[in-house]
Amino acid sequence: MTVAQFPSEVAQRILSLLQDNGSTLFGGVQDVDYQIFYGDQNRIGVTPTVCVEAGTTTRSLAGVPSRTENQLVVFIIIYYAKVDSNQVTKLASEQLGEAIAKYLDQNLTLARNNDGGIVIHGFVSTIEPGYTYRNQGQNLYQTVRLTWIGKSKTMLGA
Repeated sequence: MTVAQFPSEVAQRILSLLQDNGSTLFGGVQDVDYQIFYGDQNRIGVTPTVCVEAGTTTRSLAGVPSRTENQLVVFIIIYYAKVDSNQVTKLASEQLGEAIAKYLDQNLTLARNNDGGIVIHGFVSTIEPGYTYRNQGQNLYQTVRLTWIGKSKTMLGA
């Protein structure tokens, strides 16, 4: 197990896990159109679109010399816009956010391919539904932002 020290490592792992399980998370419908990206996107051609964005890292000395405890933050942004009523689209976007949160909360160490994970533990701490205008205010998207917070311990200079 290689322990994550920086947020890009965690964001890449979450991206891979979401890509590995996309068809299940997006309702299990075969040939459903969706996109999963690293980083927020300027153009959104298909919804739902999920963007995994590395956040901040806070490090503090912990115990033995040169050991740090790292708090790693990753944002998962979901853009959703379908030709349907606002009520249906809003509910669908929120349920997708909840499904992703449940999925990540079942894998506290972000294990993939039986590697033991890359953090001690982590979980979705915040689910924020809302709206986002894109393309200079021409497109309105139902948006859900998840905040994932994880903890690891590493050695400085290693």
